Amino acid sequence: MVRLGAWLLAAILVATLDSAVATNCSAADATRNCIDGLIVPIWRPFLDLSPGDKIMRGFIYFLVIAYCFLGVSIVADRFMSSIEVITSMERKIIVKRPGLDPMEVNVRIWNDTVSNLTLMALGSSAPEILLSIIEIIAKKFEAGDLGPNTIVGSAAFNLFMIIAICVSVIPKGEVRRQKHLDVFFVTASWSVPLFIQPVFTIFILSLEISIYLLISQTLGQFSPIFGCT
Repeated sequence: MVRLGAWLLAAILVATLDSAVATNCSAADATRNCIDGLIVPIWRPFLDLSPGDKIMRGFIYFLVIAYCFLGVSIVADRFMSSIEVITSMERKIIVKRPGLDPMEVNVRIWNDTVSNLTLMALGSSAPEILLSIIEIIAKKFEAGDLGPNTIVGSAAFNLFMIIAICVSVIPKGEVRRQKHLDVFFVTASWSVPLFIQPVFTIFILSLEISIYLLISQTLGQFSPIFGCT
């Protein structure tokens, strides 16, 4: 939950980034492109500010960010709780047994693998997704410095660092076995091209690429994953 809150706070920071940066504008760099933030506008005037004025404005900006963070954290808690309720839903089925009476058993509606790759992944990755969305809207649908790098960096950290930690914390002399190893291999093998795609698209191809092409690429890459699972 701490990690989720940290990412959500980063998303709010992006929304107010332009306003916070605006307070650093001075007469010496009047040519700086100071614009209103997506949520918080520029506190005018923003040129030739005294140190006390900058400190006061910074403190007020901090209170606004903390207030937004509190509201978003409440929504995030409800969101994760809703996902847990959805993935835990069950239904009753009748199992026929040769020579015995049919037996009624409860089975989960959601497949564990599919739910982890969709709903749970969406819930845990919601902060960086929100961060990217806020930044792309604030920059009028142009790629920024935080959004793509945050998504790629977070995914790479989960793939390499988290797996390394899980392996290294196993007590000496004990063994842990990976359940559903085939699912792990499929997910890991598809993660690499998914990491490479945004970097290749943004930094190598062009910033002026059709959003419909990106959507089709993403859906085309996720479809085989669900098919394999």
